[in-house]
Amino acid sequence: MIRKIFIGFILVAFLTVTFNLSIVKADELTDLGLDQAKIENIKASCTTLTASLNQLHASDGVLRVNRGQAYETVSKRLITVFNARVASNSLDGSSMVAIAANYDKALFAFKMDYKSYEDALKETIKTDCNKEPVEFYKHLKTAREARKKVHEDVLVLHTQLNDYGQTFRKFKKQILETK
Repeated sequence: MIRKIFIGFILVAFLTVTFNLSIVKADELTDLGLDQAKIENIKASCTTLTASLNQLHASDGVLRVNRGQAYETVSKRLITVFNARVASNSLDGSSMVAIAANYDKALFAFKMDYKSYEDALKETIKTDCNKEPVEFYKHLKTAREARKKVHEDVLVLHTQLNDYGQTFRKFKKQILETK
């Protein structure tokens, strides 16, 4: 009698856990916007997806180095040097210095966000999309969001450069008018 009750409890516990896991998994898939057809599509396209992500990783790495160097050069060799010359000539370049500070903050954010993007992309590439299509999709979604953030950082950097250019032109005009 006790044995039958014990087996009954085990059976109920097993069914409860199994039923709850399938509900959780279904909720998770719904939250991700995945259905069984999309999961099968991920599995079927796994080789192509992985190859594309590897190619993206390689090209983004080169692009990041080139852009990063260009942004650093603008900051260190142009903006900082010019602002120092303005200050050494006892001219008011405070608005350009403020923009330069914002630019440097944006450059730091770009570097940090790119690192996050690269880590997310590596994690996506590492995940076996045949065996773990849902995990693969989660990592892919994270990488997409991180890449979008990097794009936003680039837009901020370009806005700061445009602002600096406009402020420089106004500064130049004022200097030329005083001579």
